[in-house]
Amino acid sequence: IRFQSEAATPAAGDWKAIEFLAGSADAVFDGGGNYVSGSILEYVEVSHGGSVDGAVIARSASPFFNHVTISNSETSGLYLAKSSSSISPLVKVLASNMSNNGGYGIYLQGYQYNISLTVDGSQVSYNGSGGISTGSGDSGGAHIFTYTNNTIEQNGGDGIWAGANGTQ
Repeated sequence: IRFQSEAATPAAGDWKAIEFLAGSADAVFDGGGNYVSGSILEYVEVSHGGSVDGAVIARSASPFFNHVTISNSETSGLYLAKSSSSISPLVKVLASNMSNNGGYGIYLQGYQYNISLTVDGSQVSYNGSGGISTGSGDSGGAHIFTYTNNTIEQNGGDGIWAGANGTQ
């Protein structure tokens, strides 16, 4: 499945984004960590979007991203945000590629955001601002960030910026 620009010469930001909002069903995983139900993007390519925040946005939602490629976004590739007083459970990004985006490969608004993020077996490279960012903040929120078996390289800033409080 491909989401891409229709322009003869595609450019970053040609279209806005794919958005998961608070009303979408959060991904559910069994005791072994296997996907059971809920919102999912799987075997999807997203390119030349991201005119606002990111090419794929989850606002107070926790979809599962499996074998997803997000590239050439004007802003970040994957952008995880919240609305006030929201709690979102685990967001998993597995076997995915976030590359050549103007912002971060993955940006999580971690300040006062009750969420856990797992990134496993993924490639995060050549992004303008950096590889993965948890945002920043000094109070509020409960989160666990887990990064395993990833290649994070050649990004414009830090490979991983862990500015939000929480276990990382």
